[in-house]
Amino acid sequence: MKIAILGIRGIPAHYGGFETCVDYTSRLLARAGISVTVYNRSQHFQTHPPAYEGVSLQYIPRPQPNFLHTIGHSLRCARAMRRHEFDLIHLYGVGNAFAIPALRRGSGKVIISVDAEDWARDKWGIVGRNYLLLAARFAVRAADRIVVDSRAIGDLYQQRFHAGSAYIAYGAETTPNTGTEWLQRFKLESRRYHLFVGRLTPEKRPHQLIAAYHEVRSDMPLVIVGDDPYDKGYFAQLQALADARVRFVGTVYDDGFHQLCYHCYLYLTASAIEGTSPALLQAMAQGAAVLVNGIPANCETVANAGFTYTSGDVADLRRQWQALVDDPRRVAAARAAAVARIRQHYTWEIVTSQLITLYRSLLESG
Repeated sequence: MKIAILGIRGIPAHYGGFETCVDYTSRLLARAGISVTVYNRSQHFQTHPPAYEGVSLQYIPRPQPNFLHTIGHSLRCARAMRRHEFDLIHLYGVGNAFAIPALRRGSGKVIISVDAEDWARDKWGIVGRNYLLLAARFAVRAADRIVVDSRAIGDLYQQRFHAGSAYIAYGAETTPNTGTEWLQRFKLESRRYHLFVGRLTPEKRPHQLIAAYHEVRSDMPLVIVGDDPYDKGYFAQLQALADARVRFVGTVYDDGFHQLCYHCYLYLTASAIEGTSPALLQAMAQGAAVLVNGIPANCETVANAGFTYTSGDVADLRRQWQALVDDPRRVAAARAAAVARIRQHYTWEIVTSQLITLYRSLLESG
C-alpha cells in the first residue's frame, strides 16, 4: 500500500492539529509496513531531510500570496505527484477540496479529512467563509470518502450536505510529563493555577473565561497560553479585561504544554467551534481535570471524564468553575477519569489502526 499525505504545513509537526495527527500516524503507518510519503511546504523547514522515521518527505514550495498558501501548495503537489504512483491520497483540510480532481489519477483513491465547521470560524471574512462552504460542498461530491474527527461533525455533514463520513478522531500521548522547569519559568505552583491553551481569537472565547473568572473566588492565577500574531487588537481587549490574577505567557508547545497540563488545577476551554479538540485531548491525556463549553463535540470528547457547562452560558461557567474550586476532591477524581478515557478511546495507536482499516476497505472496494 502506497499512501501520499498532503494539505498540511508538514512534519515533524511544529504547529496545528492536522500536523500533529500526521506526525504521529504517518510514523505508525510506516512501522506497519505501509509506504508513506508526506508533502511538506518547504518554506516551513530550515533543513530538508529526505525521510523522518520511515516516512518519505517531499518538499514543495508554497506560492504567494497568503490566500494561496493552502490550495496553491496542494495543486503544486498534484503536479509533482505525476512522477510517482500512489494507491491512495489522504488530503487534509476542506479548503483543499478543489485540488481533488488534479490529485486523482487512474484508479487512485482520494480521501479528505475535514475540520469542524471551518467556514463558520470568526477569522474568516465573507469571501473566506463562502469559499470554505463551497469547498465543503465540493468535497462531499469529489472525494471517495470524507473523514471527520468527531461524530457531531459527521452528523453536521449528514444534515447539511446529505453526506456520509468515516469517523476517526485525533489521538494523544498519555505518558505523563511531570517535569517542573516550565512551572519554574512562569513562577507557578503545581495544582495551583487554572489553564487555558489556544489561539487568542474570538471563536476560542477566552474573553468569556476572563469575564467569568472576575466573579470566581480563587487565589489561583488563570494562565492564558497562546497568541494571535494577526490580530493584536483582540489581544489588547483581553489584556484590558483581565484582572491581576490573569497571566498571559505567550505560546508554549510540546514539553512545556504537557507540563502545564499535568500540573494545572483545572483546564478550561470556552471554544465555540470544535471537532475533537487536539489540545483538549492532550490535556486530558496528561491528567488534567477539564471544564469545557458544552458544544456537542466537546461533550462527546469529555463524556463522564470531565465537566461541561451550558453552551455559551457565562453564568453557568462561573457557577461550575466556583463549585470546582471549592471541591478539590472532585477535581482530583476527574484527573484519573480523564487519562482512562484517553487510553480507552484516543491513543495514536487506535487512530492509526482505524486509518489502516479505512484505507484497506477503500482499496479493496475497487
